[in-house]
Amino acid sequence: MGKAVLYYAPPSFYSQVAKLALVENGLEFDEKIVIPGPPNFGTYQPEYMRMNPQGTVPTLVFDGQIYDDSRKIVDLLMAAPSGTLLTPDDVSQAEIEHWIDRAYGLSERELAYGSGFQGKIGAHVNKKRLQTLIKLRVKNPDLDLIYLAKIEDIKDFIVKSQNPQHVAKVAENFDTEMDALDKTLEKRDFVAGSSYSMADVCWTIVIARQKMLGRAEFVRRVNVARWFVLMKGRPSYGRAEVMDKFKLSIMWKMISSLWKK
Repeated sequence: MGKAVLYYAPPSFYSQVAKLALVENGLEFDEKIVIPGPPNFGTYQPEYMRMNPQGTVPTLVFDGQIYDDSRKIVDLLMAAPSGTLLTPDDVSQAEIEHWIDRAYGLSERELAYGSGFQGKIGAHVNKKRLQTLIKLRVKNPDLDLIYLAKIEDIKDFIVKSQNPQHVAKVAENFDTEMDALDKTLEKRDFVAGSSYSMADVCWTIVIARQKMLGRAEFVRRVNVARWFVLMKGRPSYGRAEVMDKFKLSIMWKMISSLWKK
């Protein structure tokens, strides 16, 4: 597989999934930071929305194709004919898919934006997102339906992330899944079996984000804690700039990218 271009935002949960998967696969790629929030709302600008109608990160452009969702990138790399094998022969393909589906079944953005200080910032950002999308919809009538869909998505996001009962249910679901992972890791070293796979990629980001939110609770999840130490020890963890805590250097990298345009 040849060189690719990854459009991403360093703190973005799904951007980190895609970047870690790319690094682990060994696929060479250029990075282009696109900010899905203030000050420029880069993922909502018409040129980006034409490439990724969801207005989200990440987006991978590779071999003339556009992969506008991290799950599509994950699926691409799992089927890659070369690079590091993220679907090892000694691990059940069905088991890998099962744990990837469980990771993607978690409502990460609603939990993050409904939690504490980040929730307060998120409410303000979402209000600005909505205002920006409404203005851009008026200015770009050819993208009317695309902007309308994104406006409805953000409205739904605002309602859910500001509903304490809904956020509590999402948090409970995260805890249930983390407990299930801990029980699974009692019997094996990796999420899906005896070898590192794409399931480990996805759950590394899940646990890192929980740790950043102060929700990992490794004291009672000793198997997850042991596994996470191994994941952090992989060279890919640093290369992919996985965030398990707020890192000013990574945030500065995102902000400084605005000056390079």
